Amino acid sequence: MFNFFSLLNMSTGVVENVLKLVCSHGSKKYNVTLKCPEDSTELNCGHLFSAVENVTGVPENRQRLIFKGKSLTDAAQNLSEMGMKEGAIIMLMTKAIPCKDGETLTKEEEVLLTIDSEVEAKGRYLQEFTQNVMDFCQGLLQRCDCLTEMLNICPATV
Repeated sequence: MFNFFSLLNMSTGVVENVLKLVCSHGSKKYNVTLKCPEDSTELNCGHLFSAVENVTGVPENRQRLIFKGKSLTDAAQNLSEMGMKEGAIIMLMTKAIPCKDGETLTKEEEVLLTIDSEVEAKGRYLQEFTQNVMDFCQGLLQRCDCLTEMLNICPATV
């Protein structure tokens, strides 16, 4: 069973179960938050691959994720079966990009692709962040409307 962290979605008022991990890629560390999908009670490696791509920009087909010395290869494997808990550290290694005729990209080409991927990932992060802020503000506005309505119903006596 997972050690989930419960998070209250301010716009919907629903408590969501999330698992927060750390992804180490070279000298960089990324915070990865996995939300349990509505249609599932378990998180699997496929969910992790997708979340790591969103945070780091490294496409799933170039990821080699390692947890407790073992490479994660089966997208359907449940994370709880592997003993993954809140705060676990995942190591990300990137696979070389094959080109035509079995050649690989030069180091400069790989750096440019990595930068491009990171820019895309930051763009996705900013879109998600903006949506979360807007949801939060919407939730606050709804609460303010409720408070205003309550104050109008029960005026203070002096």
